[in-house]
Amino acid sequence: MMLDVSIYQMLTGGLIIFTAIFGLIWLKKKISVSQWIGIALVIIGLTIVGLKSVLYSSSSHKDGKLFFIFGIIFVICSLLLTSTQFTIEEKFFRTYYLEPGQAIGIEGMWGLGMMVIIIAIFHFIPFKYGILYQGKRYFERVDVFFLKFWTHWLVLFCIIVGTFGVGAFNYFSIAITKTISAIARVVLGISRMAVVWAIALALPNPSDPGNWETFH
Repeated sequence: MMLDVSIYQMLTGGLIIFTAIFGLIWLKKKISVSQWIGIALVIIGLTIVGLKSVLYSSSSHKDGKLFFIFGIIFVICSLLLTSTQFTIEEKFFRTYYLEPGQAIGIEGMWGLGMMVIIIAIFHFIPFKYGILYQGKRYFERVDVFFLKFWTHWLVLFCIIVGTFGVGAFNYFSIAITKTISAIARVVLGISRMAVVWAIALALPNPSDPGNWETFH
């Protein structure tokens, strides 16, 4: 909502930086000079992408640039949490014997519990750019979600396909963390950025003439 999908995907490249640093601190890994150069190039690339989202913002909000800056900040916070999770997973796999399916089940139970609490709180919090419900906007509206879930077959189809897709993605990702390393998992996962970026540039915009996003 705050960032274009291609910008978000590009910014997720920051996982390489944080995962490498956390591996250095917590797992006592050694980072070679060539790897540090690669990390520096990633930082430069992310800086350029972040500036693009601010300077060429197409947001219709009067405070659109500030809106995008907050979006970037939220993405960086999520990258810190995700890289922490990946590093802890690798440490756990080094210490304990655990199958990828078991790890997904445990993480899924904790994630479901936390999301129930978070959604229950956000359900009642007004938000200027949030979900419209009875003339007011909120961070989250569970009732609106279920209404769209049952009345729009395409939403239901995307949820079902997404559930199986994310499940398979997480299983193989954790398997890579167990057998290789967290940084290898991140590198392979980020390779999908080019595909998402290309699709976002190629798809037409249903509301405006031209493509969904423009190349700068």
